[in-house]
Amino acid sequence: MDTKKNPRPAATGAGVESGNPANPNPTPKLRPTSKKLRVLKALAAGGKYHRFQAEHALNDHCLHSTVAEIQGRYGIEVAREFVKVPGYMGEPTRVCSYWLDDRNRAKARKLLQVMGVRSGPYRREAMDDCLREKWSRRDGEAEAR
Repeated sequence: MDTKKNPRPAATGAGVESGNPANPNPTPKLRPTSKKLRVLKALAAGGKYHRFQAEHALNDHCLHSTVAEIQGRYGIEVAREFVKVPGYMGEPTRVCSYWLDDRNRAKARKLLQVMGVRSGPYRREAMDDCLREKWSRRDGEAEAR
């Protein structure tokens, strides 16, 4: 009995992905953009979103948590205000709307540019600089109090 498994199609060098002979030159599968990155890009582009808009436009079902993670991890302050929107059966409901002011939008764009670099010797240093700026700013605020 032969226990040797057939090699994966990509390993044979045939150029056929997942054994589909009808598609000899498939395009590589792209990794979907993370939720944090989608929200950060949308806010950096000048967007203003509340939970229902984010669910439809960005596929984010818990925008408040994503915003909190962006603020905590990257030190980008996200502005917010409560607004009333039509809810169930047209009844008004209060939701929080999020956006970036000019200073934080520039910071987000810089961070996205750094994150967009896929390889190279400076990527880690640039990320460290962004995070160091975040922590030094917080330390300065603490000393001023």
